[in-house]
Amino acid sequence: MGGSGVLAPLRSAAIAAVLLWPHLPSSQAQAGAWPRAEGASFLSFSVQDQIDGPDFGAYASLFYEYGLTDTLTFGIDAGGNLDIGDRRAILFLRHPIALGTGANLFAGEIGLGTENGDAALRPGISWGRSYETGWAKGWMGIESSYALISGGGSLAKVDATFGVDHGAGALSILQFQYANGSDGPSTQALEASRIIPVVEGFKIEIGASYEAQYETTQVKLGFWKDF
Repeated sequence: MGGSGVLAPLRSAAIAAVLLWPHLPSSQAQAGAWPRAEGASFLSFSVQDQIDGPDFGAYASLFYEYGLTDTLTFGIDAGGNLDIGDRRAILFLRHPIALGTGANLFAGEIGLGTENGDAALRPGISWGRSYETGWAKGWMGIESSYALISGGGSLAKVDATFGVDHGAGALSILQFQYANGSDGPSTQALEASRIIPVVEGFKIEIGASYEAQYETTQVKLGFWKDF
């Protein structure tokens, strides 16, 4: 199984941690429609690997954001399959869109980079909204993008997220992920993660996901860093 030597000792712990979460998750650490504060950075790195279903290999992801101003955020969205060599590297700029919608926040972004070695232009739009009830507080959001790939290819993605802030830096995230590329069938996945604070500004992410098209179950291990 691809990447099993990297994650095999952690799989049981990862699954147990996800099953024991008290709520469904969310955080503004991965900001979505929210801009990063001027001078502030956020970095996350994670590895996913299959535990059931077809073995497509382990996948590593890196995400970075930096607040150029209080409204303009620069970011890097990169990833690659550790077994078959698929690669993604996108540099992007995100800016809020003022629509006078009260508690709702919208942002637009433009990204430029590569998808599997081909040049890609990736515009996107996102929506977010904070919430607070008698039992929880957190946020919800939808992020969408459409990559135009050289040679006539394309890749559309939509991620819908619901999150809960448990306090003291502990978070949970439930996300529905949809992707539709011009070179294959669409995929739909449900991913659950728990974010666990370790030291100031540093968190560990433990999660699991199920992809419906290929009936694949994966576990995820990563870290978050604010600085």
